[in-house]
Amino acid sequence: MRIFRLLVMLALVGMIALPLQTLAQPKDVEGWSKARWGMTEEQILSAFEGQVEQFPKTETYQGVYVNLWIRNLDIGGEQYEVRFQMDNKTSQLVQVLIKPKEGKALSVHFKFLEQMLIEKYGPPSYKNDEHSRTMTQFTCAWNFPTTIIELKYTDFKVVEPFFSLTYRPNKKQENL
Repeated sequence: MRIFRLLVMLALVGMIALPLQTLAQPKDVEGWSKARWGMTEEQILSAFEGQVEQFPKTETYQGVYVNLWIRNLDIGGEQYEVRFQMDNKTSQLVQVLIKPKEGKALSVHFKFLEQMLIEKYGPPSYKNDEHSRTMTQFTCAWNFPTTIIELKYTDFKVVEPFFSLTYRPNKKQENL
């Protein structure tokens, strides 16, 4: 009888806690942490007061560059680095890239962060798991009016696996 009461209590707590968790989920995400889309490097440095530093050497990618980063960000006991990607033409923030600090990207990073993001933002708007003889890929995305959050793990089996968590403006909202 005690076990039955305990099970009933747990079920009731779950029924109450689940809707409360849903209520706490944001309707929009306006960037990442203190960063907002369209910020300049000076604004990012000011917003993160001492956490952000100059990247050792400017990295350029297709249409963006990285001059600023957070070298060590602890997420659940794991170390990550954060790169602030700026538009080549406007010098404004257009994406935040978060990736494991050292060592190989592991699918456990993906699963751990997926659970954390679900707890914070709710179920993903998009989820896809692909497995084949030559590739494994996990992708989750959360679409908000201002921001798209994408968590991705790819292992082609012949090169180092790739893992990333990106925050970027939702094109529908973007007017930078």
